[in-house]
Amino acid sequence: MLNRSTWCWLDILMPELDGYETLARIKGNSALRHIPVIMISSVEEMDSVVRCIEMGATDYLPKPFTRPCCGPESTPHWPRNGCATWSANTWSR
Repeated sequence: MLNRSTWCWLDILMPELDGYETLARIKGNSALRHIPVIMISSVEEMDSVVRCIEMGATDYLPKPFTRPCCGPESTPHWPRNGCATWSANTWSR
């Protein structure tokens, strides 16, 4: 069982299972959907940002990003208690 303080950084461009599908699986799973997901990507199209937010992502950061854009003063809605990272290998096929 994941701790409620867990959150997720998720890249859109990943091998095997992309970030959109991974986000859909997280948000479609009752045991995981409470986890805030911060999408990160080098994909700069506004359609990608909108798609992620509509799918349930908490926020979206374009890569590369710098530390100041991720500080507490610029990201007050992000949880501060923990972090989990997910990859395509997290999901069984």
